[in-house]
Amino acid sequence: MLDLYQEINKKLHLSFGEMQLSPLTALSVSLVFEHIENFPTVQQRRPLFMSFPTKEGIVALLPAIVLINLFFEDYIYRSDQIEQDLALKRGDLIEIFQTAAVFNKMDADTLELSFSDGGQYKFNRRYVNFIHKTKKKQPNTHKLFNEKRSRFLRNPDSLSRILEPNGKMTVPKASLKSKLMIVAGRGNMGKIKHSLSTYKIFDEPLDGILSGNGNLIIKQDLEEFIGLASGQDEKAEQKFFTFFSLVVSRLSEEELEDCQGLDEIRSSIANGRTTHTDFRELFADFLDGLDHEGDLFNRFSALTKHLPVADNSLPADLKAIFICEVKLYESYEHTIAYFIKKGIPVICLVDKLIETKEELDFFSQFFASRPDSIRLNWSREIISLIEVDNGQTRYLDQQFWSFAKRYAHQRVELKVYDDNGLEEIFDAASAVIAQLDGHEILINSFRKWLFPAWYIVKNSFGANLPPLSLLDAFDNAISASLHTVPRELRELSSALRDFTFNQKQAGCSHLYVQQVLVPDKGMFTIPAGTFYMPVPTDEKFASAICFSGFPYKEPSHRPLWRAVFETLVPVVHIALWSKEGQLTHSYLRSRIVKSEMPANLDLGSKLQERIFTVDVGSAASGERIFYSVPETHQAELPLDFLAEKLETDHSHARYIGTSQQGYQLACNILYFEQEVMYVPHQGKLYRLMDDGYGNFRLKIAGFDELSKGSQIVLFNLTRHDIRTYAKSDPRHQGNFELVDTWRELLWHAFEQNDGDLSKLLSSMEDLSRVKDGMGSPTRHNLQRWLYDDDMIAPESDNLSLIFLCAGEKGETADITSIAEAARTLRSASKSISSEVKRHVLQSINSRGEMPDSFVQVHGISVKVVLREIIGLEKSDVLVNYLDTRKILS
Repeated sequence: MLDLYQEINKKLHLSFGEMQLSPLTALSVSLVFEHIENFPTVQQRRPLFMSFPTKEGIVALLPAIVLINLFFEDYIYRSDQIEQDLALKRGDLIEIFQTAAVFNKMDADTLELSFSDGGQYKFNRRYVNFIHKTKKKQPNTHKLFNEKRSRFLRNPDSLSRILEPNGKMTVPKASLKSKLMIVAGRGNMGKIKHSLSTYKIFDEPLDGILSGNGNLIIKQDLEEFIGLASGQDEKAEQKFFTFFSLVVSRLSEEELEDCQGLDEIRSSIANGRTTHTDFRELFADFLDGLDHEGDLFNRFSALTKHLPVADNSLPADLKAIFICEVKLYESYEHTIAYFIKKGIPVICLVDKLIETKEELDFFSQFFASRPDSIRLNWSREIISLIEVDNGQTRYLDQQFWSFAKRYAHQRVELKVYDDNGLEEIFDAASAVIAQLDGHEILINSFRKWLFPAWYIVKNSFGANLPPLSLLDAFDNAISASLHTVPRELRELSSALRDFTFNQKQAGCSHLYVQQVLVPDKGMFTIPAGTFYMPVPTDEKFASAICFSGFPYKEPSHRPLWRAVFETLVPVVHIALWSKEGQLTHSYLRSRIVKSEMPANLDLGSKLQERIFTVDVGSAASGERIFYSVPETHQAELPLDFLAEKLETDHSHARYIGTSQQGYQLACNILYFEQEVMYVPHQGKLYRLMDDGYGNFRLKIAGFDELSKGSQIVLFNLTRHDIRTYAKSDPRHQGNFELVDTWRELLWHAFEQNDGDLSKLLSSMEDLSRVKDGMGSPTRHNLQRWLYDDDMIAPESDNLSLIFLCAGEKGETADITSIAEAARTLRSASKSISSEVKRHVLQSINSRGEMPDSFVQVHGISVKVVLREIIGLEKSDVLVNYLDTRKILS
C-alpha cells in the first residue's frame, strides 16, 4: 500500500510544505477526485457513499483538499477557455498585474505585449491566466509593468504556494472557477467553518485560503433547490400548467377583470418562458396585485409551491456536492437525483456513530433499498493495511488519523463471571413487580430504592458494604404498605444486606466510576471502596477503560457507547454477570455490525480495486473484536424487567445532549398524544386563547402559564425562510453577507482561546467588566451564538463585545452597518411571523380548527402545527438545542 500512497502524493496536491495528509485522507481524496473526473463519462451515474470511523474534521477537510486539486486543474488547463472568453485581437487594451498594456500576438508558446513607452514583453503563454479586460483608456509604461509584476510575483499567497510549490508565481484567483458545495445539516454549519479554521497550511487557516471567490459553498440543507429539481421535471412543470389552467377556468368574468397581469402570465406560459428566473418575479407581482384577504389570492397563491424554477439558479462551475448526513440524503433524494442527472457528482459522508435502535434500523434499510449506490467502507482491516507512516511524518489531519488507528486496533473485552446468586433473586422480584397492578407504593419503592441498591452492590469490586440507607428506605416503605408484600421482594432486600464480596475484577487501572444520585438518599459511587484510577475526563485520549457492568444510565448518558464508538478507546474491558453479559453483547454487537456500511464497489475503478482488497462490512468484521464472551452467554436476552429498565431508563434518551461542546438547554417537558416537546426554562410558546366572544388570539406564554388542555401553535422560521423573503426586498440586499461577519469574528475569538468555551467566556467577562458591564456574556449565550445557525445576530451591546474579543480582526469591521443590517433582518423575521399568525387565526376563526399545514407567506412555505397538551413535567433535563421547541415523536 506504500507504493500507492506515494504514487497518489505525486499525482495530487496532498503535501503542503512539511505537512502531509494522512494515508486515510489522502486515499479518500484520490477516490473522490477519480469519481468527479470519471462522472461525465460513465454510463450509469450513481451517488458515492464513503464511511469513516468518525466524521469529525473530515467533512470539512476532504472537500477542501478536493477543491484545491480542482483549482490546480483550473489554473493549468483553463488557458484555452480564458483565451476563448477574452477573444483577443491585435491592438486590444488589456490589464495584467494591475497594469494596462496593448496585446500584440500570441503563438503556441509565448504571449507578446507592448507599452506606452515603446517597450515590449514576451513571456510564457500560461500568463494569459492573469489577463483580463480593462476600462482604462491608455497603456502604462513598461517600467511600471516590471515593478508591478515583480511585486506581485514576490509575494505569493498560501494558495499560490500550494499550487506552485517550486516557484514564486502568484496564482490569479480569477482563473479559479471550480466550486464545491457542502450540505452540512442543521446546527453543523458553524462546526464545519470552525473545523476549516483549525487546519493551517503555511500558517494560514484553510477557511482563509478558500474564502476568496465563494468557491466553497456551505449550505444548511438543499431546501432552496427543491423547486429547481421539480421545475426541471416535465411532469412537475405540466402539473403547474394543469393547476393554473384549472384555477383560471373557474373564474367568473368579474373575477377575471380583477386579475391584473393575468394576460402576461398566460403569454409567458405560451412562449415557454416559465423556466426563466423572471417568471417567479412576474408571478409574485401578479399575486401582490390581488387582494390578500380575498379568495382569488388564496387560490392563486396555492400554486406557488408548483412554480417551475430557472436552471441558472445553480452555482456556475459546481463540480460536486458533499452531503454530511445520510438522513439529509433521504430528505432531499429527489433533488439529489436532479443534480446527478445534470452531471454533478454527489458524495455522501457517513460515519459509524449510530446511537439508537431506530437509527440502526434506518441505516440498514437505507442501504438495502439502494443496492446500486457506490459504497466505500473504511473498515478496521483496510485501515490496518494502509498504515504506511513511519511515525515521524507530520500530518495536517493528525487527530483524525489517530482516531482512525484507534478504531482499527480497538479491543472490546467482555469478561463474564459465574452468577453470584443475586441475579436469580432479582429476576424473581422483578417478575413479580412487572405483574403488579395498582400497588404504586411497592412499584415506586422497588424502582426508587431496591433497584439502585441491587445495582450498586453487584457492580462494586471486592469487599462491599451494601447501601443500607436505600434498603432501610425500601423496608420502611413496604412496612407502611396496606398490601401484602410479595416474598420475593423481602428475599431480595435480605440478600443484598448479606452480600459482602464480589468476585468481579477490574481489567485495567482506568476505571469508569459512576455517580448515582438517589432522591432523598444522596450520591452513591459505583464501584464503591476501590483504589483504581478513574478514567480521564477526556476519553478521546484514554488508552484503556474498565466498566464494572452495563452502565446504570447507559440509554441516557451513553458512557459505554461513547467509549466504544465516539472516543474509540483502544481497550474497553467490561466485567459482567451472566445476564449483563447477554444484554451487553447484544447491545454492542448490533451497533458494531450494523454500523459497518455494506460495501458495493464500482468495478470500473482501478483505484478502488487496489485499495479495497478485503471484504468489508461483514458481520465477522464486527464480531472479531469480542474475545471473552462464552458461547453459553451469547443467546439473545429475553424481554424481562432488567432489559426493559436498561434500554428505556430514560424514555427521551435519544434527544439528550452528551457533547460538552454542543449547545444544550435545561428543559421542561410537554406531552401530547404520542408526541413530546422540550421547552427551555426561559422559552416561550404561542398559546391559543379564546377571547370570550367566540374568536381566538395567540398569546405568548411561558411553561408556568400552560396546563393540561392548553393548545399551542408552533411554527419555526429558519434562516433560509428569512433569506428567501429578503431577496424580494431591495432593502435587504447584501444584509445577510454583512451580518454573517459577527459569527466569523466569534469563531475567530473562540479559536484564539484554543476552542475552549470556558476560556472564551472568561475573556468576554473580563472585557465586559472593563467596559462597565457591556453585553451579557454567559455560557448559555455563548453556546447559542456559536451553534444556533438560525440566529440572525445578538443585540448591539453583545455585538460590540464580540468585536472587541476578536482583537485586530474586530477593529476593522463596521459594527454600525452590521447592527443596522441585523435590525433590518429581525424586522423582516417579525413581518413574516405576523403574517403567519394572521393566516393561522384566520383559518381557525373561519373553520374552528387548524390541521397541520403549510402557510404561504411572501413566497415561502412555513409549516404550522396545533397541539393540545395532555401532560406537563418540570425538569432540568439537558437537551440538544436542535431538539427543543419541536414536536418530537
